[in-house]
Amino acid sequence: MRISALAATLLTLAILPVASARAEESAADLAWDLQLHGLLGAGFDSVADDDRYDFIGRYDGFALRNARLILDATNPAGFAARLSIEGATDIESSGTTPAATLDARVRDGWLSYAPTKTLVLRAGQFRPGFLGESTRDPGAYPFATASLLASGVALGAGFETPGLALDRGIGAEVNSGTGIVAGDLTVRLRAGAWNGNGANQQLNDNPSVAFGSRIEFAYNELVTLGAAGFVNARTDGALPDRYQESDTGTAFDLRVAAAGFSLLAQAAQVATSYETVGSTDRLQAGWSAEAGYDHAIGTATAGLGYRIATLDPWAEGSATRTHEEVTEQTVALRLGTSLGGYPARIVAQHTFVEEFETRSINNDRTQISAVVAF
Repeated sequence: MRISALAATLLTLAILPVASARAEESAADLAWDLQLHGLLGAGFDSVADDDRYDFIGRYDGFALRNARLILDATNPAGFAARLSIEGATDIESSGTTPAATLDARVRDGWLSYAPTKTLVLRAGQFRPGFLGESTRDPGAYPFATASLLASGVALGAGFETPGLALDRGIGAEVNSGTGIVAGDLTVRLRAGAWNGNGANQQLNDNPSVAFGSRIEFAYNELVTLGAAGFVNARTDGALPDRYQESDTGTAFDLRVAAAGFSLLAQAAQVATSYETVGSTDRLQAGWSAEAGYDHAIGTATAGLGYRIATLDPWAEGSATRTHEEVTEQTVALRLGTSLGGYPARIVAQHTFVEEFETRSINNDRTQISAVVAF
């Protein structure tokens, strides 16, 4: 017995260092790589005054557009996570003026697992893929603001109209990761389900979830053709007067990038049916097209951009609201450079706004934006 105990002890002492070393190697293989980065953007807005409406052009001044911190985490086992917090989120203080306070809100908060390079499972809060414009890196945005199609008309810049871009939501999706490559062609897919009542909502608005998908075909990453769609059964109103509405959206986009030139054309529509009140279905529709050129000057770039966008919030569905279409044309000058090794961009743009004659107002605007990504 003593010999057996001694042999077992010696064997244990021999195995422990090996097992410990392997455990350390395994832990090192699974260690998380953390990267902290962010986006800081500020600007100045000036909207022409209109003598008939006090809320237009009366709130010119500086604006904090972004103050975002992003924590990305990855490990070799295929897991990844992102937490981003935006410190320049507008919280409306009134429905009749653009006055708002800034607050911090979670933008992204998700965990993903990629068993292969072309299969990624993700859950948490994220932006569903819909408009092609919304898939771009916000730190390299070619204009000072999003297009009319995406963001609509802000209160204070005209008659307030929401855009067609989808907000973030809490849900799950599957996507193709880096894409399925076949020669010069790359195919990227996304499909998911999420709560359809917007970002930072802990509970859904009803037992239904929104469903959506997006597909892209990219040729040598020079030309990309995208299509997307979603359905969302919503519940609006305050208790006890709750009512059901259903949205169905479709979008198409084309992107071209080569030799400093860039082009984006996109069109989208959202059809709304009113199940509870039985009103005529509503159709919101619009499109935008933009072109630009950026020329390298040493380590800096200088560029020019032009964008035209149209949004009709009542393309169908109302006999009285038939002339609410808005068209905007924007001309932008931009300069890209580096500040201490971090990419920075300055954009100055002027937007010409056109409404129908019966709703025409004086609301052309000039905007300047400076963004640093770190």
